[in-house]
This record gives sequence, C-alpha cells and structure tokens, in this order.
Amino acid sequence: MKNNANIEDFDDKFEEISNEIKILKATLIAQEKKEITLGNTNSRIAEIFQILENENLNLIEYDEILVRQLIENVTVLDKDKIRIEFKGGFQIEQMLE
Repeated sequence: MKNNANIEDFDDKFEEISNEIKILKATLIAQEKKEITLGNTNSRIAEIFQILENENLNLIEYDEILVRQLIENVTVLDKDKIRIEFKGGFQIEQMLE
C-alpha cells in the first residue's frame, strides 16, 4: 500500500510540474510575441524619425506624400475631436477648432 501512495504522490507531483511547464511555455511564447511586436514598432518609429530628419518641416502647404508616409488612420470621434494613428501604432487625439 505504501508503494501505491508513493506512486500517487509521484503522479500528482509529475502532473503539477507538467502543468507548470505548460504555463511557462505559454508565457514564454506570449513574451516572444510581445518582443517581436515591440521590435517591429521600434523599427517603424526609427523609420518615421528618418523620414522626418530627411524632410524640410518648414511646410507652408499640405504634403500628401509626407502624410501618407506618417499617418495610418484618422478617426472622427465626434464633431469636435479626431484621433490620429501614426504608422507604428502611436495615437493622439486632437480637438478641432
């Protein structure tokens, strides 16, 4: 009987460790995905800064090419406010005058 109790204890401990390994693997995969996303975002931000450094920002008229390089999306939130999403995920909300 003592042998069966030891086997059951071993099985319980093995299952506990196995479950912990599964959780740790899932956590590792999630972290790796976050790092990839962060790397992509950082590279896009670096690309945007490069575009800005190469542009003459003393703009006196609308520049369609620059806007398309920098802005992903503009969302109208209401009649007085918009949200601007830049490529790379950065967002700002702007009140309209």
